[in-house]
Amino acid sequence: MAPEALLQNQYSTATDVWSLGITLWELATLGAAPLAELDAADVGAFLSGGYRPSQPHNCPDELYGLMSWCWTSSPSSRPTAPQLLAALHDFRQALSTYI
Repeated sequence: MAPEALLQNQYSTATDVWSLGITLWELATLGAAPLAELDAADVGAFLSGGYRPSQPHNCPDELYGLMSWCWTSSPSSRPTAPQLLAALHDFRQALSTYI
């Protein structure tokens, strides 16, 4: 969950975008838990302090960059749905040139 959801019980499309970034991370790691090393009671404080899941092994920089954009501290700075769609489309197009 996004820091503002954990700490202030505030939910918005920006918190959904945060969750999408986490889902992409989980897909890239084949289902690993992104914050497993943290105590559940400390997650909100760690996220507010800037902690983010590390780049998964074999995850392209472009995809991790998109994940990181989803985890921007300021909810208003996170990507919108159209921006996400465009970024994912561009990522897919770039991959298809190598496959």
